[in-house]
Amino acid sequence: MRRTDVARVSNPPKIGMVHKILLRRRFIDPILLSVLVACFPIKLGIDMVLLAFFIGSGIYLIAVGHGSRRLIDRDYATASLCYASVALLIGVYHGNIAENIRWIGLPLYFAVGVPLFTGFVLIKDPLRQIALGARVGLLLTFCLAIYESLAGISRIGLGGNAANAAFVTCVIAVLARFTAKNSPIYLPNTRAWFYVAIVPVIMTGTRSVLPVFAIAALVDVINLRGELLSEMRKLTRRRLIVLGLTCLTVIIATTYKTSDLLITRFENTIEEMDNLIAAPDGHITGLDMRVALWKGALEIFYEHPILGVGASESMQQIKQGIPASQREIYEEFVHVHFFVLDELRDRGGIGFIFLIGFFAIVFKKAIKGSNKDVQANMIIFLCVLVLYGSLHGMLLGDRNVAAITIVFVGVLATQRRAVCGRRVAKI
Repeated sequence: MRRTDVARVSNPPKIGMVHKILLRRRFIDPILLSVLVACFPIKLGIDMVLLAFFIGSGIYLIAVGHGSRRLIDRDYATASLCYASVALLIGVYHGNIAENIRWIGLPLYFAVGVPLFTGFVLIKDPLRQIALGARVGLLLTFCLAIYESLAGISRIGLGGNAANAAFVTCVIAVLARFTAKNSPIYLPNTRAWFYVAIVPVIMTGTRSVLPVFAIAALVDVINLRGELLSEMRKLTRRRLIVLGLTCLTVIIATTYKTSDLLITRFENTIEEMDNLIAAPDGHITGLDMRVALWKGALEIFYEHPILGVGASESMQQIKQGIPASQREIYEEFVHVHFFVLDELRDRGGIGFIFLIGFFAIVFKKAIKGSNKDVQANMIIFLCVLVLYGSLHGMLLGDRNVAAITIVFVGVLATQRRAVCGRRVAKI
């Protein structure tokens, strides 16, 4: 053995402090990510603490120049930082920062997702851990929904707003669909997880996202038609009877607990459509209010098409355009229940271009570089965004934006690890 080799053995290189900390966390971080996602829809508070932990870890690794910076998806980083910068600059230009702080701050969430790429450095397969956590989260959501329903809450909100609860539940349901390698026996890979969310979503009374389950079912039938026919042929008569009785029991139990709510929401829908088609009878429905808000937002955009007039100022102008006799009904509204018009009235055409550009770039990257399973799930996720965002304030809830960010980063971070290989992720 040469003298230099002896020296290397007797005096091994010192391990840096960052290296030591990361080595200790490599078995913990995957579990923490699953816990984060599992707690997300039920607002335990643990989820936000863990999200801050991963973001903080990512910021630190970026600041010290750690090699994990290569895991950052450049397209996502560029698009999110551009949109965040535009939102910030236009917000400062409009003034009234104290009143508009929420509108200025929420677009920054997407940019805050950039450190998550490095924050997940110790997780070999982020999408796997996210999918497993989502499955546990759906079970917790289902139980909490039943509890709130038994407690007499007509539209369950999982501790918050019913519409936002429906959106987050749908996002978690999409995440549960992703394939998890070597999944535990009690959390298997099956698309059935997605349809568990139907029960809590129905209990929220949120109609806009219900069509997504039909869309997902159509996608699944098209993709799995061969496998479904093969599995159906293998089923014995006894198993078919058990499966049928189980499905019937779930349908009856769900219908029993939600029948009044479903009937009420269905009648409201019919009434809203009648009011639009025929002459209004003086009774203002939810759709009537949305249409009035949309018209007001369009008027603001026509007058200020480039940069808008800001969130608070535009809402004040919209409310002033409402007849005085109805103005009290709109007093509590802070958005117009359509994410496109909300962006146009707030930040004008410039903001809208960067917003749509961000989503277009991320979806294109996520779908183009993935397998068929991920592609189908991302298409369903896009349907969730469009359906919900067309009738609600999709980008005006902290958890809403955070949930979208987790989906994007989870998919793209897993892609990056596959592209970069072990040499980049090695600590």
